[in-house]
Amino acid sequence: MSTWSDLIRDALIEIGVQDPIETVDPNMQSLGLLRLNSILNQWNAKGEASYTATFPTYTTTPSLSPHTIGPSSATWSATQRPVEILGANRVLSSGTGLVRIPITIRDAVWWFSQQRVPNIETGIPTDLYYSPAFPNGSIYFWTVPSEAYTVELMVRLVLGDALDEDDLGTAIALPPGYYRAISLSLAEDLVTPLTVPMPQQLPSKATQARAVIFGVNTVSTRIRTRQSGVPRGAPSGATFNWHSRSF
Repeated sequence: MSTWSDLIRDALIEIGVQDPIETVDPNMQSLGLLRLNSILNQWNAKGEASYTATFPTYTTTPSLSPHTIGPSSATWSATQRPVEILGANRVLSSGTGLVRIPITIRDAVWWFSQQRVPNIETGIPTDLYYSPAFPNGSIYFWTVPSEAYTVELMVRLVLGDALDEDDLGTAIALPPGYYRAISLSLAEDLVTPLTVPMPQQLPSKATQARAVIFGVNTVSTRIRTRQSGVPRGAPSGATFNWHSRSF
């Protein structure tokens, strides 16, 4: 199984500064690690680089606003604060089992401009605004929960925290496609500090590798046209000319 050290070595070989049968110079490896962490840090800030969505559940604290989520003494403890909250539900138990009541995800403009009484409390919040502050994110419910109940979130799972020298020998456990995308992206990034020419095929290869993993999180906008695109319906067997707006 490959290690992070192997990934850095592959990137150096890709740009022609590493002999495949020689040991990587420690200084070169340190540079590779520095630039690798920079790439992972940037990718973790973008939803397109996440490899799955998870559905953690938490319990609200009555009369608290905002609830915080993250690794630093937050209301809800998490290894990483979510980059984004994609969905939320209030979870109830009933005779038929799990019951989800959707909570609408809102943006900063909605929270700032439209909520005249942001701290009003009720037992059934209907909306949620998430501010991805750091190191803990802040979750603003509206209305503010007046009692403890279970909330289910839909969040993106990203690649993890920064690596250090001790991690170089650690076996890599990455989703399919990520090794090649990271290795080729690192190779591109190392061209500048090592002052070597960019290999002709490298940008194309790296772009294609990233497209494979980023494409998983590319969501098409949902659209529809009025009456299936044909105003007032069409006569049998007719076609519609959009330029003249007639059948």
